[in-house]
Amino acid sequence: MTRTTLTLLIAAILTPGAAQATPPIPAPPTMEPVEGGFVTPAQAEEDKARCTVRFVHATGQGKAKDMGPGLEPIRKALRKLPFKSFKLLSKESLTIPRGKKRTTKVPDGSEMSVKFIEKLLEGKETLKLRMQIKIPPKVKNLIQSLPNGRTWPGVVLPYKKDHLVIALTCRAK
Repeated sequence: MTRTTLTLLIAAILTPGAAQATPPIPAPPTMEPVEGGFVTPAQAEEDKARCTVRFVHATGQGKAKDMGPGLEPIRKALRKLPFKSFKLLSKESLTIPRGKKRTTKVPDGSEMSVKFIEKLLEGKETLKLRMQIKIPPKVKNLIQSLPNGRTWPGVVLPYKKDHLVIALTCRAK
């Protein structure tokens, strides 16, 4: 190394502001931003959640844990709730690409959106799907990590002097 090179190197190190901050690298044009990073359109198309949304009328009346027709697949999840009688009002199947949302009508007339945010790997290969649920104005922004393939009956709203349970089951495709 010559004396001139060494002098320039030391001057660059000791001079404030000489080192320029490296600008962030923008995503290539073939990438699209999604929550949790960037994916190519092909990856986003492949990375989907298949969700079943069940709208269930729940009451405190009737026999203990009386389940109406069509609720057998989610019986275990509903039994944990403090209601006695359950009746399936409607069921909707949604296929949601990562970073996108889908909407469906709620039996009370409002609209519900479900967004697939990302896949999570917790513990020893426990796959979870992070989902965002909005039912304006009642539920503004609920984010929940759902175990892959399990039902989450986590949204309970007032409905016709009783309750409306929104049970969400999602599986990674």
